[in-house]
Amino acid sequence: MLTWLTNIDWTWPALMLAFLCGVQLTRWVIAKRLQGADRAINEDYFRGLNYLLNEQPDKAIEVFIKALEVDSDTVELHLALGGLFRRKGQIDRATRIHQNLIARPDLSDQHRLQAIQELAQDYDHAGLLDRAENLYLELLDTTAHRKQALEGLEKLYQHEREWCKAIDVVLQHRSQDKPELEQALAHYWCELADEAIQSTQLTEAAKCLRNAHSANPDSVRALQLKGDLAFAKQEYQAAITHWQRLALESPSLVDLVVEKCAECFVALNDLQGLTDFFLKLSLLPKSHSALDIWFDALAQGLGRSKAIEYLVERLNVNGANQACADKLLALQDAGDLPSELKQATLRALLTDSRLDALQYTCGVCGFGVKSIHWQCPNCGRWESFS
Repeated sequence: MLTWLTNIDWTWPALMLAFLCGVQLTRWVIAKRLQGADRAINEDYFRGLNYLLNEQPDKAIEVFIKALEVDSDTVELHLALGGLFRRKGQIDRATRIHQNLIARPDLSDQHRLQAIQELAQDYDHAGLLDRAENLYLELLDTTAHRKQALEGLEKLYQHEREWCKAIDVVLQHRSQDKPELEQALAHYWCELADEAIQSTQLTEAAKCLRNAHSANPDSVRALQLKGDLAFAKQEYQAAITHWQRLALESPSLVDLVVEKCAECFVALNDLQGLTDFFLKLSLLPKSHSALDIWFDALAQGLGRSKAIEYLVERLNVNGANQACADKLLALQDAGDLPSELKQATLRALLTDSRLDALQYTCGVCGFGVKSIHWQCPNCGRWESFS
């Protein structure tokens, strides 16, 4: 999720921080002299300046850390250094700095809590989730760091798929009344509902879905799962109703329900209903399997030639996705395309189509994926793909 950080050029931030280290060290040396401390300027100071002048910020930072004593004047600088190392992926160095700060008996309570928060993030990035959790829990009783601790715990529980704990954390956040928290809470209940449906605990699933609806009445995922629950109960008409509403409210997610809707209509022996439903879809399915089901159902309900004509008609209206392009090429190879659709026209349509293999894009960060995700793997936002 955070792999994009490795692509950032950290040279200038590192140079700036190394420079600040040098400035802080100079101030520290001068202050000590004004206090009457009789000590020569450390050789490391000049070595660090030499590294800095030769644009070797990492070496300069390392030298300055060794030269600087941790006191009330330099704690903030050490915290900044630790944060920089963590963002650069040097978790061991960040952890060492923050552990050394916490171990100092003369550290103020404010700085100790700040260092604990930074160390919790170090452990989180290193995958030491138990240690990170313990530190976040320690910060929950503080005023200044409670919000950050709750956010850290929520992300941690998401990663571990501990949905009940994630729900408890969000409920502690509720006083902020943030819409994204309500959306996240609904998804956590949906995760529990999905697990309950998979294990045939249908009563528990229904309870979780009621809670999801209470958290976010507009949850599209809850609609899908209500259909899944009805399907598991063999209440096929109820399942169709939920899934038709999902297709109407979120056309780009129609792939989630095409196959199951077809199963429901077949179970109800209602081929006409299936044909009518597929004709009402405002967007073509994006996956190959869903498009095949869609096309085969229309071919059975309308006749193959009529289904091909309708596919070409929708192509002109919506453009072609990758699955649509492959279907048209297969039909062309089989000689099933109508004669009036010349090869040049087909080539022009396909050239003008959006044939990106990444079919879904996050509306928040622009991250692209091939299949539907409820949560963006890059930015962590829920229901952001279309």
